[in-house]
Amino acid sequence: MTDLDHRASKKAKASAAEEPNPREVMHVTEGCSKVRSSNRQAVFRPQASAKALLDGVAANQPGLKILKLKGVVTEDSEQSVDAIIEALGQNTTIQVVYFQGFGRGMLDPQLRRLLQVLQRPECAVWAMNIGESPRLSDDAWWAFAEGMKTTKLGALFAEPNHLPFGVKPSMIDTLRENRKLHRWHDLQTHPENVEVVAKCDKMWWHPACSTRNQEFLARQQDERRVSQGLAPKEREPQQPKKGRKRGGPTTARKQVRGGGGSNSEATRELQDEVWATGWRGEKQKQARRKIKFL
Repeated sequence: MTDLDHRASKKAKASAAEEPNPREVMHVTEGCSKVRSSNRQAVFRPQASAKALLDGVAANQPGLKILKLKGVVTEDSEQSVDAIIEALGQNTTIQVVYFQGFGRGMLDPQLRRLLQVLQRPECAVWAMNIGESPRLSDDAWWAFAEGMKTTKLGALFAEPNHLPFGVKPSMIDTLRENRKLHRWHDLQTHPENVEVVAKCDKMWWHPACSTRNQEFLARQQDERRVSQGLAPKEREPQQPKKGRKRGGPTTARKQVRGGGGSNSEATRELQDEVWATGWRGEKQKQARRKIKFL
């Protein structure tokens, strides 16, 4: 090889080394594309079943009075929760909502928007299970508890371990007051709502167990028996429910069956201490066991 050929070969190798590898170019390009796409706002693309359900909610699908989202809308994100709330904001027939399985997507802005939807005069929702929402702030829960006064909510469930201290008793008081104003849960007022009331469960208060609804269902059963030529069923008269202390945790309010130890001064003091300190977990279990044997 001549001196000239050697220099030409060396120059060709140097220029080839400066040219980027096509695979490396593709890798860099793909990486940049990923970076650009990660900076874009995520878009909720529901599956066919989820899209059909949300379209039915927005269009007031006949017969859709209980909305169960778990297992249908499987994506837990802020965008999926926004889409659900948007569809619910156009609905006027749904009465019970199960908003479970959205612990990641339910944030403060979503809860504020949900409250606005529930406050609409045409909104028919009177029962809601919001499930576990660990990412909500204390301020958001307090704002929701205050805003509930202008909704029709008479039954609710929210994971108590995720609520700030004092919010649940405030919510329960509001739910009681709302039930006096809005009677969709009462079968003696709305007998056509029997199927919805019967399926409304997993709440702090179950409407099917109310005294008025139990009386209504008993009368219905007797009417069916008479129509079949049978005598009405004999029932023992219901004993009036004993009043219980309001405001304390359910576990500390329960009275011990048999004996009068539950009304002792020591028991009341320990119950008040459980409520005042907001004990949780093992400490609360120890307190309950101590109350039992007082």
